[in-house]
Amino acid sequence: MLSSTVAGAGGSLVHVGARILVVGLALTAFPGGSSAALLAQSSLSRCDDHDDQIDCREKLLISMVVENSKMYETEYLEVSVGCVGEDRCLESNMTIGLTKTPVFLLYSLSNPRMFNGRPYEEYVQSGYGSGRGTCVDSEFRSDATCGWATSGGNDVVDSQGFCCMCPSLGGEKIYRGFRDCSYSLAWMLDGTPSSAHCLRYDDNWWYRGYHIGTYQIDFEIQVHITRATMAHANATDHTSTSEKTDAGVDVDVDSAANATKATNGTNGANGIISETLALSPTRTIVPSSRGDIVAELVGDFAAYAELSSLQGHWLMIPVQPGLSPNQVLSSNLDMWSIFDPSMVSTAGECDKIGVSYTSFKHQNDACDRPFGSCLNNQIFHFESEDQSRMERGLAPLYNVRRYGGGETNVGQAHQLPEGLVLKLPMAQMRSSVVTLSVDADELIFVTHAGRAAITQAWLADFIAIEEAGLLSVSVNNTSSKPAMFYVSVIECTADVLPVIQQSAAIQAGVVRTFEFDVRASTDLASTNATCSVVVANALGDVTDSRKIHFSMNATDYGPLVEQNASDGGNQPGNPPGYSTCANQCPNILSLKCSLLRRCWKRLFNGTAIIGGLLAFIYGVYASIPLIRRLRARGGRSPREEPAWMIANPSYATAVPDWNQRRTDSKKGSRLAAAPTADRPIAFQTGE
Repeated sequence: MLSSTVAGAGGSLVHVGARILVVGLALTAFPGGSSAALLAQSSLSRCDDHDDQIDCREKLLISMVVENSKMYETEYLEVSVGCVGEDRCLESNMTIGLTKTPVFLLYSLSNPRMFNGRPYEEYVQSGYGSGRGTCVDSEFRSDATCGWATSGGNDVVDSQGFCCMCPSLGGEKIYRGFRDCSYSLAWMLDGTPSSAHCLRYDDNWWYRGYHIGTYQIDFEIQVHITRATMAHANATDHTSTSEKTDAGVDVDVDSAANATKATNGTNGANGIISETLALSPTRTIVPSSRGDIVAELVGDFAAYAELSSLQGHWLMIPVQPGLSPNQVLSSNLDMWSIFDPSMVSTAGECDKIGVSYTSFKHQNDACDRPFGSCLNNQIFHFESEDQSRMERGLAPLYNVRRYGGGETNVGQAHQLPEGLVLKLPMAQMRSSVVTLSVDADELIFVTHAGRAAITQAWLADFIAIEEAGLLSVSVNNTSSKPAMFYVSVIECTADVLPVIQQSAAIQAGVVRTFEFDVRASTDLASTNATCSVVVANALGDVTDSRKIHFSMNATDYGPLVEQNASDGGNQPGNPPGYSTCANQCPNILSLKCSLLRRCWKRLFNGTAIIGGLLAFIYGVYASIPLIRRLRARGGRSPREEPAWMIANPSYATAVPDWNQRRTDSKKGSRLAAAPTADRPIAFQTGE
């Protein structure tokens, strides 16, 4: 016997009575644990201190675990209440059932803007042979060949595109504009051949983009209470038979039968009262209208698999022409897509979702790049890729169905007081703990042990490691009541990674489809991979199973690059087959070839090289007489000091500088005789 008194923070005293009955403990890790598993039940006396008085009542404290997608009452509690106080002596039987909506992740949405999903390039031939003048792309011209896009009546900057012109004297073919640049005198009349390259946005491919922020978990647990009351005198007409369950709880069989009849309205009960209490993460404790039941959401157990966060990604919602802004948020739910932030640019970068007129116009070497460059990796391309994958039975990479969204996800985006949110279901098992405090004497826990059959289990072949296979399992509830079922993918071959179990409450006669991602543990091919699909009810009993066979293709890492250094070929930057003057005239000194091929730049460079060689040869030839004169003078240069001066350095200090004297013509001095080491220098001055 355990008795203790605990003082609550709010002045509430809880007296733990003489009996504490632990009914059961259910762990949700079991494949078929009850969807509203009874953790524990105890009897205690609860006393509430109201300053002037203390009210004490006998209560049952019940802890239960409620799992995801428990949309129907697959279990319920039956509690009986005898006399209340000394004056009122009514017998009341209650049934309490719990349901739980699917668990959703609510992502905040911000920074809305428009994106085009299918930008494309349009080119217009101009100049010679086109019937129109030379291409115009100046920002100061209103008659730009591409025209101008407008916004609010104003021209959009850089929307006039760009021009690719042939060289004025002819030459190579324009790689991007498909024009023949062979020179013709008709150019003087029709203008130089050119092409205008214009960025266009497809009017049927506009998307409303939102930046995805943090998420919060949202669900609701409903506690359904049904009371059937009858006068105590009427209740004594029934003989009560008491039985004890395996869990050690006294069960009044006749009272339970009467309660069921009263709930169905088939006996003479004085009244049936129904009430529903709603618990959620925003309101975790709710009392009943009578105060005899208090429901509290204690918290959640962690999921077996980590939740994938989409924070920082971009949500793209297609804007169907003719729909209002509110209709856009509720239409075409299976066409929504989510993209990694690296794939989207708000600055209009090339080859990203959101490419702008400015990036397209000012791309580097625009005329030398392939047609359509700068417009890769758009929503149109990713949607086509996803469609191809889903047709092959594979999970999409970008479509919202990868995250459980689509047409069945009603309210996929809706407005809350704090802003617009994206609602996506959480497939992982996430169990909530609910505590019920009930004014009652006895308790019975009833579980619907349903039966189910697998109507279909299908998995298409997929590539190992590179992608995940999409296993689709359809389960039919063949029992007469709603029931909770657990679908497990087990006993797979060693080359398949473990698959997390899923569960859901299924209405009687309804078929529900479960989807699992199946991934390989190796990059090798397997033609005989197998798994077993098992369906169990709330008691863990297997009601049906099926073995599936599938193949996994080896991971394709792409071909290895084979190189041969001795082979020739195109230089880096020259596309294969691209005709250049360097290829046509390999010898740059062949001026005739450059002239015939109209390779004017190569002709100029070759002429410059030949001219430089001729100038060098002429310079060498012209220096020969000077070399001969130097040799005749003994190899001494005009500015070299005489040998006798070098031999007598002291003498150099007594006479004027030799070079100065030799070059000073104003004084009229001249050299009378060549000095030697043994003969003084002599000067002769003459007028």
